[in-house]
Amino acid sequence: MKTKRLLLILVFTGVIFLGWIVSLRAASGVEVKETQRKLVEEADGYKEKELYIRAIPLYEDALKLKTGAELEIQDKLLVCYEKHGDTKKYIDLVESRAEKNIASENEYLNAAEYYIESYKLAKAMELIKKGTGNLDSQILRDYYEAHRYEFTTSSTKFVQILPTKDNATMPAFDGEKWGYVNSSGKVLLPAIYDTATRFDNNLKLAVVSSDGMYYSITMDGDKYGVDDGSVYPKMTDVKDMTIKRIIGMRDGKYSYYNYDFEPMAAAWQFDEITVNSCGVAAVREGSKWKIIRDDGTDVTDFRFDDVAVNSYGCVFVNNIGMVKEGSSWHLIEIDKDGNVIVSAAFANAKAPESANGYIAVGNADGKWGFADVQGNLVIDYQYYDAWSFSNGLAAVETASDWGYISMYNQLVIDSVFEEAMPFHEGVAQAKPMGENVKFVKLRYYED
Repeated sequence: MKTKRLLLILVFTGVIFLGWIVSLRAASGVEVKETQRKLVEEADGYKEKELYIRAIPLYEDALKLKTGAELEIQDKLLVCYEKHGDTKKYIDLVESRAEKNIASENEYLNAAEYYIESYKLAKAMELIKKGTGNLDSQILRDYYEAHRYEFTTSSTKFVQILPTKDNATMPAFDGEKWGYVNSSGKVLLPAIYDTATRFDNNLKLAVVSSDGMYYSITMDGDKYGVDDGSVYPKMTDVKDMTIKRIIGMRDGKYSYYNYDFEPMAAAWQFDEITVNSCGVAAVREGSKWKIIRDDGTDVTDFRFDDVAVNSYGCVFVNNIGMVKEGSSWHLIEIDKDGNVIVSAAFANAKAPESANGYIAVGNADGKWGFADVQGNLVIDYQYYDAWSFSNGLAAVETASDWGYISMYNQLVIDSVFEEAMPFHEGVAQAKPMGENVKFVKLRYYED
């Protein structure tokens, strides 16, 4: 009897010990690791025989078991995805690895190629840009530069198109009359006007003229106001639209008017006014210019001999502009307190087109290069003419033709244009030799 009881105790103790061992193995992850090892071993066998369709689910199951061996399994899985042609899963895994900064150079390149083949250039460029940041790879940078400037062109029936900030409703001239088009070349308002301004982004109104009379119109072409001379003398010129105002001329002077052509600031009478931007505008009286705020108060006195205006008619972008004093052009900045900082001197200069883009500057020999926003020359003087950078590109004249260069001074859009305007929101207006204006559209661009 005692012997049986002792035997039961030993059996019970053995069961408890075995259970403890099993629990210890489970707690230590031994079984998980063993399970993962067997899955990977089986998958490796199928992979070696190129039976990827059977290897992939085994690797995927093994990947779900978190043991610290995930990177090695991911590497094998990527090979299987690529060999099997499972593009989506390959890209998804590379994107995940890129987020964790563990993707390789080849992974970035392969995934980008897959994106490009699927006509997803923006996705490809975003991934490659992330890779250049993660790996500091010159190969990835070169790939980025080689592909980011791919573009398409579309024809129009116009000889001149004025750029706007949204490319949505642009004044367009057909050689006789003005109308409005969008960046697809679709005519939004027919070319029936003698003159036409850009639309004001706030009130969505523009000014056109017909038969010697100015009208403000809506985006549908409906007449909103008329300058018929019944109350005030008729205007002799309308320069542009600016922050809910018309820049118009009466009695030989420019001033601001509302959309019924009534004076908004009768005391402000100047020989010239630029479009307002960054809360300021430039105004000229006689041969001198000064900078004023939107409320008419002075930022400077009449001290400048000239100001540069960009393709929108503005002097300033991000509080930076180019002004001329004497024989030199200077980079000018208005700081947050309204103080004017003038630095760097050039023989010639264009206005900035974008907040961070290089600014076109000229030397005494008539050649053009580019300076950064601190006034440092970053691209040497070598072009016959140029616009400042925007969207990472600048229009430059080489010999007698215009093309576009990158900020690395590489010609990325060939010099085949008689005229070329800056890019804005990925769209530029350019005129090939002997043809009408075309829209040049980047397939990928950055703000």
